[in-house]
Amino acid sequence: MKRRISICYFISVLVAVSVGGCGGFFYHPDREKYFDPHKNGFNPQDVWFTAGDGAKLHGWWFAVPNAVGTIVQFHGNAENLTSHFASLAWLTRERYNLFIFDYRGYGQSPGNPDAAGLYLDGMAALDTAWDLHQRTSRSSNRFVVFAQSLGVIVATRAFSDFQHRDATWMLVLDSGFCSFKDLVQEKMADIWITWPFSPLGRLSVSDRYACRSVLPSLRVPTLVIHDENDPVVDIRNSEMIFDALTQQEKHFWRISEGRHVAVFAIDQPNRRKLFLDLLSSRLARVK
Repeated sequence: MKRRISICYFISVLVAVSVGGCGGFFYHPDREKYFDPHKNGFNPQDVWFTAGDGAKLHGWWFAVPNAVGTIVQFHGNAENLTSHFASLAWLTRERYNLFIFDYRGYGQSPGNPDAAGLYLDGMAALDTAWDLHQRTSRSSNRFVVFAQSLGVIVATRAFSDFQHRDATWMLVLDSGFCSFKDLVQEKMADIWITWPFSPLGRLSVSDRYACRSVLPSLRVPTLVIHDENDPVVDIRNSEMIFDALTQQEKHFWRISEGRHVAVFAIDQPNRRKLFLDLLSSRLARVK
């Protein structure tokens, strides 16, 4: 009996340590300032807005003259917008506004992150970006939601309830996942000592704010991107996302460089052009 209790206690501790109490597993915010956009020729405006529960949130708005559209960036689970903006800032040179924001607990946004809170943050960010877009873009229909890593599950879940979702130009889901439970199990299975207990990891998290169940309801054109050798999130997660999508226009870009969220790295100018061409080709079909 004592031996059985000891084994159960060991397993419980192992699971708790492995998933870090859920919050520590999924969210790694900080308040460091990584890159100064002004030193690289960018001049974003600070935008303060409020989530549905009253949480105060901070974002950057990169407005460009005669903009042809707006990109809304949902970043990943670590650092803050001062590092993540760099991955999509090049789009402002192509006459796209860029709106990036920090979830609660990240950067200048106070609070502590959790799945319910980030859902509300995502909803507020979409509404704020839409208002900015409507006031500044020459063509009001080119509204693009670009989500990266953790941002994929946050953005997609919020987007499913977004009042302007059917007027959105494109949804881009880069290196993400659609189930908190699946990712915890995947990460525990990667470590030999926790592998036998990886199914138990699913019990430690909730999928209430996951996005798998809402994917079939999305109707906007969607681009899914993932590296086949991604060291952080396995490509099988994006394959599940792509398979769950039912809209007619969907694309899957598979890359093979062993990097995470680096599809438009500075050494990949051809991919940047391909993305712009994809936006333009859709323009041509719609017109």
